[in-house]
Order: sequence, then C-alpha cells, then structure tokens
Amino acid sequence: MPKHKFIQRSDLNITYHPLVLEMCADDKIKARQHNASKLLNDQQVTLCIEQITLSVTIDPSDSNRYLLLEKKPLFFWLSQHPAARNAKVHLNIYSNDECESVILGLNLIFPAIKHFFTPSTLENLSCRLALYKQSNKKTHITKRYLAKLAQVLPSAIRSSSIKEHHRG
Repeated sequence: MPKHKFIQRSDLNITYHPLVLEMCADDKIKARQHNASKLLNDQQVTLCIEQITLSVTIDPSDSNRYLLLEKKPLFFWLSQHPAARNAKVHLNIYSNDECESVILGLNLIFPAIKHFFTPSTLENLSCRLALYKQSNKKTHITKRYLAKLAQVLPSAIRSSSIKEHHRG
C-alpha cells in the first residue's frame, strides 16, 4: 500500500527507476515534439499536472530523490512550462520491496487494459467538441488547436459514421 504525498513541482527531484529505463528503452515516441509553454496557458498546465499521479519509490542512494516507477512523458512535457513549478504533484510512494511488481503492473498490465478504452481518442475529441458547441457555449478551442496538441492533422480529429458501444 503506497503512502500519499503532495509536493510542489519545483521541490521534486525525480528520475526514472533503472528497471523502467531498461524495460522502456525501445518505446516508440513521436519524433517531433512541441514546447508546452507555447500551446498551453498557466491554468491548463496546472490542471493537467494536478491530474497526474506519480508512482515512485525513494532512491536508496539519495533520500532526497524519487525514482519514477512508470513512464510519464506527459508529466515531463508539461513540466517544461513555467507554471509547472508552482503546481502540486501527487505522489504514491511505494517501498523498495514493492518496486518490481508495481513496475510490471504500471508498465505492462495497466497500458494493456487502458488501450481498450482509448483507441478512439481523436474521434471522441471531435464528438466532445461538437456536442459542447451544440450546447450554444463559446470556446476558443478548435479542432486545429486540438490537432496541434495531439501532433496530428486537423482532419484526423473527426467523427466516424459507425457508432461503437459506450465504454463507460
């Protein structure tokens, strides 16, 4: 059972656990990346960081540093933004004895299960934006903006004519 802690991002000293680096060495990532500070405002960055929980253990060689037990590229990408320094980060702190099972669960089991619920993310974005606009509410968020964040062409954010079953 992990201990829970909130810490300001600027006070957080964190790096990946060596086993995570080894397991994820061949992970595929998008070749081109953009800077969070150019696309998101302070409120958006803070909100996004507050939704991320980091599963960590205390580094046995440095008690002031945490070892991250799963890949969290989104967290590090958001951390580029100046507003991230003031955001509160939620930590689940596991004992060193629990690390291997937590690493396997978070880097293999959880992504496999999560994939079932996320294959239609771009289609869902299209539908959500359309339904929001249908409710006569104004927003500065456009398909072009969402596409830039997702690093896809705006045409990739579209609704299909075939409806899938609701998954929750």
